[in-house]
Amino acid sequence: SKEAESAKPASVIFLPYLSGERCPIWDPLARGVVFGLDLTTSRGEIARSVMEGVAFALRSIMSVIEENGLKVEEVRIGGGGSRSELWCQIHADVLNKRVVKTEVEEASSLGAAIFASVSSGDFKNVEEAVDNMVRVGKEYSPREEFTKIYDLAFQIYLKLYDRLKDLFPDFSKISDRTPY
Repeated sequence: SKEAESAKPASVIFLPYLSGERCPIWDPLARGVVFGLDLTTSRGEIARSVMEGVAFALRSIMSVIEENGLKVEEVRIGGGGSRSELWCQIHADVLNKRVVKTEVEEASSLGAAIFASVSSGDFKNVEEAVDNMVRVGKEYSPREEFTKIYDLAFQIYLKLYDRLKDLFPDFSKISDRTPY
C-alpha cells in the first residue's frame, strides 16, 4: 500500500482474473493481464493497478445489479483488504459510491454468525440481525478528480477483456495451468 500510494491512478490497468472470472463474465479460462507497462512502470504502479483491478471487477458486478433496477447507495467493505486505507479509498473512487468499513474484519465469520442467530431464533430476520450485529467504522467518499480518471480507465478495462476473450482458450492449450 505504501508504494501504491505514490502511484498515479490508472497508470497501469490490471485484469484480476487469476483463476478465471465469475460474475458478470463467467469465463473460467480468463487470465490476469497487466496492460500499459513501459520501461518506467514502478512496483507501486503495479501494486495500485491490482487494487484498482479488483475494484473494477466489483464495479462490473455493481453495474449488473443497477441495470436490473436495484440502487446501490453505499458499499460496505471488510476483510483483510480493508486494512488498507488506500484500497478502501480506491473502491470509493472507482465505484463512485460511499464506502463504509465494517469494524469486524472477518466478514465471512460475521455473516455465518448472523445466519446462525436468525436460525436459532435470536433475531426474527436477517435485517434485524444485521442491525444488531454489524458495526460500521470509517467512511470513504468518492473524490471527483479520481472518479473521472477511473470512469475512463473502467471503459478500457471492459474493452480489454472483450478484445482478449478469444485468446484465453488458445492460451489454455499451451498453458499447463488449469482453471480453478
